[in-house]
Order: sequence, then structure tokens, then C-alpha cells
Amino acid sequence: MNTVFFSTFFQSTLSISKCDIKDFLQIGAPVILTVITIILSIGMHYGNKKLQQQLSDDNDKLQKQLAEDNDKLQKQLADRYVENQTRELYIDIFNVLECAQNYAGSFKDVSLLLAFNGQKGSHNDFFYNLYENYQKLENAYSKFNLLSEGNDEDEKMNSSFYEFKTQYKELVDEISKYLSNPLYQKHNDSAWQMAANYGIQYPDFNSILLNIELKNAFVAKFDDDYIRKIKQLAEKVCAWGNDEDRRYFINHIKIKKYSDTI
Repeated sequence: MNTVFFSTFFQSTLSISKCDIKDFLQIGAPVILTVITIILSIGMHYGNKKLQQQLSDDNDKLQKQLAEDNDKLQKQLADRYVENQTRELYIDIFNVLECAQNYAGSFKDVSLLLAFNGQKGSHNDFFYNLYENYQKLENAYSKFNLLSEGNDEDEKMNSSFYEFKTQYKELVDEISKYLSNPLYQKHNDSAWQMAANYGIQYPDFNSILLNIELKNAFVAKFDDDYIRKIKQLAEKVCAWGNDEDRRYFINHIKIKKYSDTI
């Protein structure tokens, strides 16, 4: 009897379990899969949102860095442009000084200049060129003061530059006074009277140059105390510009090497 009972109960239980599993697979499994899918979707959504936020943050940082690098580059380019423009100005100033000094060198033989004044058909050419150099010096000195930063080196150079400009002005003034001095015309008349003895008339400068003895005697007619003073002034102008003065300009006009990178 007991055997029959347990056998019947087991079969009944097994029948119910099979039914429940079948119902579970038909109804419960899709629900669980749906829940799992929702959970995964939510996880993926938040994960994707976090990734997007990270990408956005990284992009913002990158854009900010690019903007900072661009600003730095623009500043470097602007600074270098200013440096190059300043360098060009210093080169111009230095060239004016060099040209003015070189031209003043010819006045160490001012007797020759005065004796052959007007040879090119333009009266007092040599003086007008000297005066033009002085005007350029004045402009260069003004530029120099605008560029000056007021440090000790600039102040020393300013003083030296001013001394050179002043000496140049003295040379210009002295020659200007002498050209309007009746003594100069007297020398000129005497020289050409001597040339006339050789059958040479004004303005036949070439014939005088062909005769070395006549040329030397012709030029000697213009030698006096005024001429000697002009020579001394010209020598002072030509003596300007020691190594320190030249080093100042070299420091400003030499090309700089840039090794910094963004």
C-alpha cells in the first residue's frame, strides 16, 4: 500500500514540476530577459553618457590648450616682428653714422676739395653733401632716442652719439663760414691766375690735374689757418666710434637665434 502511494505521489509531483517549468519557460523567461535587457540598456546608457562626457571634457581641454598655444605663438610672432623692425632701425642708424663719418674723412684733405670746388658743375657739391649727412644724423639721433630704453648702456651711447653729432655740426658750420669768407674767394682767384700762366682757364680742372706740379701749387693756394682748423675738426669726427660704441650697435643688429618652442 505504501509503495503504491509513494509511486502515485512521485508521478503526480513530477507531472506538476514539468508543467511549472513549461509555464516558466513560456512566461517567466521572456520577462527575465526583458529585465536583463533593460538593466543592460541602462548600464550601457550611463556608460555611453560617461564616455561622451569624458570625450567632451577631453575636447574642451584640447581646445583650450590649442587656444593657449595659438595665443603664445601669436605673441612670439608679434615679439619677433617688433624685434626685427627694431633691428632694422638700428641698422639704419648705424649706416647713417658710418656714411657720415666716412664722408667727413674726405675733409681731412679739405684744401683739395676747396681748390676743385665746382668741378662737377654744381657749386659747393661737397658741402651740400656734408650738410645732407648732418641732417640724416639729426634724424638718426631722434630715432635713437625713441628706441632708447634708458638703461646705463643706452645713456652712454646717447652721450657718445650726441658728441659725434655736435662735432659734425661744428665741421659743417666751419666750412659754411669759410665758403662765405672773402679769403676763400681770394685764394680761388689767386689759384686761377697762376693757372692762367699755364694757359689754363676756369673751369678746365682736368688740365690742372694732368700737371702734378701745377696741381700741388694750385691746391697749396688754399692752405691757411682756417683750413687747418677744418682739418682738425674732420679728424675729430673720423676718430669717433671706439669698440664700445660699435659693440652697442652690434648687440642690437645681430640676428638672434630662437630655440624656444611651443
